[in-house]
Amino acid sequence: MHKALVTWTLIVALASLQGCGGSSDDDDWEDPWRIPLGLWTSTTFDKFAMVGSGGTAILIRGDFTPGSTPKVNSFELFEGWWRADSDTGAIVDDMRRTWHGSSLRQTYRFTATHAWRSSIIGSLTGPLAPPEAIDLRWDPSSDRPASIAKLTGIWILPGGSSGFTLTVDTDGRLQGNDAAGCFYDGRVSIGSSDANVYSMRLEQNCGGRFHPVFVGLAALMRSDSGDDVLLVATRAFDFFSVYTLIGVMQR
Repeated sequence: MHKALVTWTLIVALASLQGCGGSSDDDDWEDPWRIPLGLWTSTTFDKFAMVGSGGTAILIRGDFTPGSTPKVNSFELFEGWWRADSDTGAIVDDMRRTWHGSSLRQTYRFTATHAWRSSIIGSLTGPLAPPEAIDLRWDPSSDRPASIAKLTGIWILPGGSSGFTLTVDTDGRLQGNDAAGCFYDGRVSIGSSDANVYSMRLEQNCGGRFHPVFVGLAALMRSDSGDDVLLVATRAFDFFSVYTLIGVMQR
């Protein structure tokens, strides 16, 4: 395995494909077909979903430790595209389950009912697996207006062995490095100024010929200490496998 394609310890999130950019300015209008951009969390802190522009969605199933330094101890990532039926609020989607460093991707059927800026309740069913209950609630952090200025600074991933550091400048450029000696370069952009969801794209350079590009979403949340933490969830492909970079970073 490529020396720098390691999974960071963390949370959520998030994110989706390069189609995460762009949104209209009427995100507060209750379109029954659309799931509002934002973060959805379970009351037991074991499942999270982030919805980006165009309905792109990532569902994270993991073991989350809240607190002043929140982290995800383990996780699985599901990618999909969520739209709600205009009459019933029903969501039906085939989501792709991804394991870090594996070529295996399974399809899971996600069925749920969406209540606007309130709840997403349903189930997730995989091959040879019974339905698993999904109960997600609209996270209040989603209502924070987005701006690049709120992200500027140096972010670090506390604990672990990745040594990952990410700098965000005033025009949204991303530059980072990790303990494996790899460098990162990319951009963060706003999907909608009314929603606390950001699209991210990071190219990794470890000195070899292959430079994986990680694409996904990020959001700001408050830790128990009241400080902002940056939730990042991205993934990249090589010729054989899928790799994920998911983390809760502190400034």
